[in-house]
Amino acid sequence: MDDRLTRAVAGLHAGIAAVNKGDFATARALFEESLALFRAAGDNAGTGWALNNLGEIAAAQGDYTAARTLFEESLALRRAVGDLVQISWTLNNLGAVVGEQGEYALARRLFEESLDLRRALGDRRGIAYALYNLASVLANLSDYPAARALFEESLALRQQLRDQPGTAWVMLSLGNIELMQNDYATARASYDDALMTFRAAGMRDGIAWALNNIGEVLYHQGYYAAAQARFEESLALFRDTGSRLGIAWALNNCGDTACQQGDETGAHALLEEGLTLARDMGNPRVIAWSLHSFGSLAVVNADRATARQLFDQSLSLRHSIGDRHGSTECTISLGLLARAEGRLDQAQILLKAGLAQSNALGDRRMAAQAMAALVAVSFDRADVERAVCLAGATAALLDTVRAQIDRQYRAPFEQAIAVARTALGEQACTAAWEKGRQLSADAAVTLALSGA
Repeated sequence: MDDRLTRAVAGLHAGIAAVNKGDFATARALFEESLALFRAAGDNAGTGWALNNLGEIAAAQGDYTAARTLFEESLALRRAVGDLVQISWTLNNLGAVVGEQGEYALARRLFEESLDLRRALGDRRGIAYALYNLASVLANLSDYPAARALFEESLALRQQLRDQPGTAWVMLSLGNIELMQNDYATARASYDDALMTFRAAGMRDGIAWALNNIGEVLYHQGYYAAAQARFEESLALFRDTGSRLGIAWALNNCGDTACQQGDETGAHALLEEGLTLARDMGNPRVIAWSLHSFGSLAVVNADRATARQLFDQSLSLRHSIGDRHGSTECTISLGLLARAEGRLDQAQILLKAGLAQSNALGDRRMAAQAMAALVAVSFDRADVERAVCLAGATAALLDTVRAQIDRQYRAPFEQAIAVARTALGEQACTAAWEKGRQLSADAAVTLALSGA
């Protein structure tokens, strides 16, 4: 073998060892040295290998533009060589990057091609990996039934292979679907199981994501101090591992939670750092989320003009990447804002649209936020008895899913009920409230969507 190739292969193996130790700087230097040697020797297979590995480091550090360029060049070389295993691997890597860039349709095509190759090769481990990535794209598109089916197929394969870390990642993702559909007990169990496995394997990135996701369950349930503790622990781990996506995600969660706890100054600083990082990565999903969080903070601070601008920007981004869940969240937020501005007809249109969409997605907590805002709209229209009945239904729905609505929805909701008690009288108010509480979740949604 050409001495250059011998040194190049040794460098690749040494770089992989450095990656496994979390030493990305050393790994990058070794991969770059190997890349130069492979190019000099005219070895396309080795060049593709080195490019792919450099792309993995760039992706891990949130540099998606660089990672995409590296993966695309690697894929072209691997297609030319005709190595189906390596082609499928780079297809997965490229799909993950373009997914983070919000190009879900392209990501889906890349993962589907990779899955077809893995199935043709009979590579069960590769099939499990491709299934997982394809399911993740479908989950981002809010196609939860299809995503769940693929995650479960991946899970079964990983369990057959006794791949404990892989099993933990799938459990974490299944927990995310359960979180979005308000099955908090099942989500928490999935996250706890994943955390235990990640801890046993010493996988700090996995530990950080599991802690973050446990924090999200606690946030949805209104346990803000406990949620913040998990988010901060997660953030520290992400900073330690250098995961920019994780850092941005945890910062936004910390900011949202600080806002719910009344720390607007702290929330602003956290959200600003997260948004800057998301923009630097070019991650539209996290950018849109950060913009929405800033808009919610502006609502709390009664800065309606800023809130509208931020919600509009977030909605536009979420529409562009096909994020149905995020788009629904923005629609409801814009409805709440329209109500605060006294535009009751527009508020009602937006809130009912958001309610119908959140109900279709199976997110009862988000539906309850729309219903809480509709309570305030009904009260503004002097339809007090209906407002109280709908409030009782909203409270019952929240009890059913054991969730808490966000501060910006809770304040006008509670204010409307307090004033309604005086307007209707205690006895009539209690009767209307109890009438609403007796409604099923579906009947509650139907009530909220009915009427002028």
